[in-house]
Amino acid sequence: MELQAAGTPPTPAPARGTIPRVPPVPVIAAAAVLYAAIAALKLAGVLDMTGGELVVVGVRIAVPLLILRYWLVGVLLAMAVDTSDVILIDLLGMGGFQDHYAETDKLLDSYYYVLMLLVALAWTNPWTRWPAVALFAYRLVGALLFEVTHDHIMLFVFPNLYENWWIYCVVVRKWWPTIEPSNWRNTLTPLVLLLIPKMAQEYILHFAELKPWGFTKEHILEPIGIKL
Repeated sequence: MELQAAGTPPTPAPARGTIPRVPPVPVIAAAAVLYAAIAALKLAGVLDMTGGELVVVGVRIAVPLLILRYWLVGVLLAMAVDTSDVILIDLLGMGGFQDHYAETDKLLDSYYYVLMLLVALAWTNPWTRWPAVALFAYRLVGALLFEVTHDHIMLFVFPNLYENWWIYCVVVRKWWPTIEPSNWRNTLTPLVLLLIPKMAQEYILHFAELKPWGFTKEHILEPIGIKL
């Protein structure tokens, strides 16, 4: 315990909402360098990418940077861009995704998961921080195995519970601090409850390999005259 000099008022404990944000400038600079390198490799013909892919990759690199300052808004926008990239690339009309979309998508997902991890590492509550770190590592193993095997079952066996847990922690910390994880019971219970819908989602996307956007476009939009 640190001793205070006589007559010195005690240092107040930090308030709940005063966890320092991750310094954004170095991360933004690194993201800019990454995109510049991708663009240079594409223009040099090293990367087989269409113009549409290059634009979408830029959007998916830029938008998640908001996570560093605006946790919940940033991650929700990153998720929205992730789920709508196939719509955006159709609207651009600059060439679509090719047969390496799944690998590119997982790499870009991992990119914004790292930004989320930088935020989580600053959390002072170990009951939120360490599960986030463990779930990130678990999903990363699954993503790496998918890159090696190209087998979608890897993404089902290694579900992305990390993202759901991270959002849960941010939400309860801000609006329902009384249920913020603080022991084994109120940590494991939400983890199990969050896992159920996540496994259903992973099955639909990566095991059954259903394509929600393709189905929507072919069976709903095109029959009513909307061509994308």
